[in-house]
Amino acid sequence: MQRRLRILLTAAVLAIAAPQASASVCISGSYEDYIALGASGCAIEGTLFSDFSVLPILPFGALPIDPASVTINPLVSATNPGLEFDFGITAGADEFFDSLFSFTVTAGAGSALTGSRSTLLGAGATGDGLVTLIQDMCLDGVFTNPPQDCGGTALTAVTLVIDGFSDADVSLPFIPAAQFVAVVADFGIDGGLSGTAALDQAALRFATTATAVPEPSALMLVALALALVGAFSPRRRIAARG
Repeated sequence: MQRRLRILLTAAVLAIAAPQASASVCISGSYEDYIALGASGCAIEGTLFSDFSVLPILPFGALPIDPASVTINPLVSATNPGLEFDFGITAGADEFFDSLFSFTVTAGAGSALTGSRSTLLGAGATGDGLVTLIQDMCLDGVFTNPPQDCGGTALTAVTLVIDGFSDADVSLPFIPAAQFVAVVADFGIDGGLSGTAALDQAALRFATTATAVPEPSALMLVALALALVGAFSPRRRIAARG
């Protein structure tokens, strides 16, 4: 009986201490490869990135960005994990490339997501050209009509580069912190009527912080198991017989 209780106690402790179901580690690959990961996704230092897709929405006159041509590189960090999108796209006059990439970010066990940072790298525009990243996020909820109708807290970050002006690095805090975030990132490279636009890379990072506090139910489970083991220890059984 005592051996069985010890086994149960060990299992309870492991269940509490174990992180969420392990996912494969994120590696470099095309966005198409990331789509194939499905709901299991991949992890960067415990933070899960999953449910990658391309939304079937395009602005009028836009050419879709081929997901197979976009390379994703994991940005490894314990506190600011993220993804780097490598595009290498240049739009000339009267050319417009656009796509909406959707995915979900889930905090690891004992942590929470506290903010986002989106950065355009190697972006430039001339004339009436324009490079944009519109990042819609739904904290602790999902979009029922992506990128609209958020079931949680909705946030939008706009990053842009035009001729003579750049706002290519934008950070947003998550208040309150979230356990998961649905993300729709709309990348646009628009050469305008007579200009040019180019985008080499974009980095999307998500800040995390530790929140490891055992739930009351977990503590009660451990306390009960300890009490049972103590109750059936050899000394107590001998004392009971005496």
